[in-house]
Amino acid sequence: CIYCGATVYSKDRKKLGREHVIPEGLGGTLTISEASCRSCEETINKNFENVCQKKMLGPIRYALGLSKNKSVTTLPIDFSNDGVNFTKRHIPLHKAPVFTTWPIYTEPDILMARPATGRSMMPTRYWHSTGTKEKLEELFNSYDATIIRSYEVHFSSEPFCRLQAKNAHAYAVYRLGLGKFTPLLLDYILCRD
Repeated sequence: CIYCGATVYSKDRKKLGREHVIPEGLGGTLTISEASCRSCEETINKNFENVCQKKMLGPIRYALGLSKNKSVTTLPIDFSNDGVNFTKRHIPLHKAPVFTTWPIYTEPDILMARPATGRSMMPTRYWHSTGTKEKLEELFNSYDATIIRSYEVHFSSEPFCRLQAKNAHAYAVYRLGLGKFTPLLLDYILCRD
């Protein structure tokens, strides 16, 4: 296993599992054969990969067709004329505005010769993509609304950073080979910190 060193997938199965360098649910196609054990897969999926894919990036994944869950065909959007009374409508994916949140990080303290504050690892500002102006105007007009409130997306820097560490580690293994570099983030990836 590229994360813990196990040589079998589980007590019931010998062959290690295939590992996506970037999760398949985020469009990743690069894989490493026989690279992960069940325990590490479960830890990674439960603690941060699923959180990132569903809670943080779910709506944009649906809109971009990156989700295997093809049963999601609409997104819930709230409409209002007064900002107090909202009506929830399920808008088809191809018409729904996609709101997403991405962090913008400051320079890491260690690289700027500053005392460690931990703030450089946290999102400091957010960028929102609201779709085209025409798409939004069409929705406002269709539902006689002056305000649109999107589904709630929660950004959490901890699972996002763990996902980036996991992706970087898997890519290093893919490019360099297991044992060809010193991994520094395995405890963090496996939530043993």
